[in-house]
Amino acid sequence: MDSEPPGLRIKPLFGDGDGDKIPDIELMEVRTLGIFAVWWDKRFEWESRANFILKTLYKVREDCIKNLGMSDPKNVRLGFYLNVYIHDSDLYYSGSTKKDDLFPDKWYAMVKDNRMGLPYMTLPWQDTDGDLVRHEGFHVFQNEWYRKRTKQWHELGWYIEASASWYAADRANQKESVTSYERVHFITANPHLAIWHTEHNKKIGDPNEKELNQRQYALECYLFFLCEVCNVPKNIITDIFKIKDKVNPAEYLFRKIGSQNLREFFTYWAACNTDDFSYLSNVQKKIYRYTKVE
Repeated sequence: MDSEPPGLRIKPLFGDGDGDKIPDIELMEVRTLGIFAVWWDKRFEWESRANFILKTLYKVREDCIKNLGMSDPKNVRLGFYLNVYIHDSDLYYSGSTKKDDLFPDKWYAMVKDNRMGLPYMTLPWQDTDGDLVRHEGFHVFQNEWYRKRTKQWHELGWYIEASASWYAADRANQKESVTSYERVHFITANPHLAIWHTEHNKKIGDPNEKELNQRQYALECYLFFLCEVCNVPKNIITDIFKIKDKVNPAEYLFRKIGSQNLREFFTYWAACNTDDFSYLSNVQKKIYRYTKVE
């Protein structure tokens, strides 16, 4: 793995300040490290955030490539940096600057393809903690795997999100204020749902509520339980992203962990969930209780 592949080109496709649909580079700041280029509207003082994002993503890439056997996004193969845009979001966050920046108003935290078919990342300035950056960073290295399986999204969506959240929490250092597990109460709020239920495969007529549509993020606690309580090796969670053939994550876990083992583990996990998530620490419970009240 080249820490910084030679000859990468900078090509932003967002940041139009005058309405001509062409990015205005002179109105933006950019910093690079490794394969990442972080952009922001130069009217804002976000360089410290940009440097934190770059250092965090650099570590995620090193871990994913060297230790987990995952692949760089296609940007690198085609000679481009992966662009990361810090933006002012008014979609989910009340802490807006009240100033329009150069980027779309309805962006949130995501990894998505641009019109060239290259993945890019967006991060709201209001929420650039390590958890979120690692979560979206892990998506970058899942990208080559799941972009070939878009027709399977109804089977894969829950695992893509749950494993990214699990990874983000697992790689946190002890000094960080980990914001994972904030949605775990969605599990007990809807205990009847299949583990692979997401907004993409819900039934016609299901209510459009976050307790249903965001439940897949909460399933990080299932992967955490398997590893930390049931001693399932952590590489089982990530080795799926090295499989080239068609794969169903639920079946993958069933086969890798063993049918009898997984039946017992799943039953144990469900029981612990009803006991106020007894496998979570007091700090983790504090996060989910706070967001539940909110």
